[in-house]
Amino acid sequence: MVKQMINAGELREDIRSGMGEIPIMEKYRISPGEFMDILETLKEVDSNDLEIIEARLNELRKNCDPSEMRSVPRNYMVFPATVHDAHDPSVWGLVNDITASGLQVEGIRAYVNEKRSLIFRCEDLSSETEIAFEALCRWAKRGHGGDKDVAGFEITSISDSSLAGLRNLMRYLSLGEQP
Repeated sequence: MVKQMINAGELREDIRSGMGEIPIMEKYRISPGEFMDILETLKEVDSNDLEIIEARLNELRKNCDPSEMRSVPRNYMVFPATVHDAHDPSVWGLVNDITASGLQVEGIRAYVNEKRSLIFRCEDLSSETEIAFEALCRWAKRGHGGDKDVAGFEITSISDSSLAGLRNLMRYLSLGEQP
């Protein structure tokens, strides 16, 4: 198994900025157990952020049994799905993966902690014609040399009917991550 390299300075900044556990695990593509191991290592080498790191570890320990932890389940898109900015339909991106709590979008330039109103426009896939929600950018990667920007959004507000529509959309257009 190939171990990925994680930039400790970038991770430390994400933790200091208040980024949540799930967005961090999605950004670095790590499981809760791996995140706990990384935090334990940071705790040993970084006394400046000891209080913050210990609080994160306690929260993870409280919510998870490390022996049963898996990575955050994602739904990878099998068919192309686009999401649009609700205020400017010319701003759109392709959804790479999605959960009921967040999504990764390629093609929309966003900045960490930027709030966006996003919309899926659906035909024949959902009882909802539009699935509208509020989202907060949790991480962003700038595209270079022809690559598009990629950003991870946490869904912060969604109506019950739009959530039902989103779940239908995920069922029709994606494959769930295999445990």
